[in-house]
Amino acid sequence: MFTLVEIEHLRLSRRISERQSLLTSFPYDEAELDLMQMVLPVMRDWSDTRKLRMLELFYRLMFEMYVYGFAERKRIPIHRQYLVPRHTWLDVYQLYYEETCTLICSEITAEFDVSAWLEPEHRAVWHSLFDRSSYVWFVKGAQSKS
Repeated sequence: MFTLVEIEHLRLSRRISERQSLLTSFPYDEAELDLMQMVLPVMRDWSDTRKLRMLELFYRLMFEMYVYGFAERKRIPIHRQYLVPRHTWLDVYQLYYEETCTLICSEITAEFDVSAWLEPEHRAVWHSLFDRSSYVWFVKGAQSKS
């Protein structure tokens, strides 16, 4: 007669399916260009191992922010209606999403154990690049039609 459907199981299945779809539609060319312009110049004197680790971190960060932006794209117009018309994407991001994006970024940098292999005097520069990348790729995901 009735079947018990676990809503969390359905949500998880949907998220997995959505991530798979976004993995194929992710703008890899734009990500590559972003990395070439802002990340690779800073790493020119690094060993290949360190470069690879940092590039993996950035790709992961870009993709996670893209996915988060895509997931939030339906809520953003709701948030924007409470702001004056001249507010930008940056305002919406800072008011509603920056905290969560910072948390996601912290989790990713912890997974990659950045503090173990990145010099303390360079961490501030890299964290500002992580923050910029988080914002840019969140917005790209939010504007995505996928």
